[in-house]
Amino acid sequence: MTTEKTIQILGKDVRLRYCAATENGFEQLRKKSVSEIDFKSNEDLTALALSAIVAAYARKEEEPPITSEDLLYDAKSTELVELIKTVIELRAAWYEIPAVVTPDPKPAEDDEEKQPKN
Repeated sequence: MTTEKTIQILGKDVRLRYCAATENGFEQLRKKSVSEIDFKSNEDLTALALSAIVAAYARKEEEPPITSEDLLYDAKSTELVELIKTVIELRAAWYEIPAVVTPDPKPAEDDEEKQPKN
């Protein structure tokens, strides 16, 4: 399953695609397994986002409308937050991770426990 979404960065429509190519790209950029991604590391998150952009355009043999330098030097913080948030959402969708984990239903109380004891 692949997932793709378009967001605005620097006034341009930028496609993101999460698939095996995204993970391969991350591993090539960071020289480590995608299973070792540090979600607190700006370098890891930026590399994953760049890989998602490249994957979206490489699939159709196109050039991305922005470069890594555009992201690093010119993008607004709000755009970077949206970019990283979107990549994480696409990753969760690709792995079919539910957005919210529902808690186990609370066991029903026994009738004896409901009534006061004398």
